[in-house]
Amino acid sequence: MNIANNSKRPVESLSLDFIGKFSVSQIEALNSLWINSIGEFVAAASTEEGREGLRMLLGLDRESFSSLLKDFREILGEDRFRELSTPTPGGPLGALFSSHDDQLKKKKDDPTKGDD
Repeated sequence: MNIANNSKRPVESLSLDFIGKFSVSQIEALNSLWINSIGEFVAAASTEEGREGLRMLLGLDRESFSSLLKDFREILGEDRFRELSTPTPGGPLGALFSSHDDQLKKKKDDPTKGDD
């Protein structure tokens, strides 16, 4: 599969609707989960649970889903596909503010400090 990427954006940022592999309803289902690009799709498919969830969401059999991932591997290149499809441990969710975190640490160390 040859997808021309004439922009300076990374290929993994290509929109899923641009790739032409999904129906409108499949794109809508993926977008509702904040999966909008090829990179986000491959990252979401980095675990067995992710692959199975995406496969069921899209209504694909295992062979069709494997074929789709193979196409994405070709588009991204082996190295980038491997990077995106390697699960990485997540951190805490939500906004993190270093000054607030420092305040909490001070309070933990000495409950009378950190309210300045």
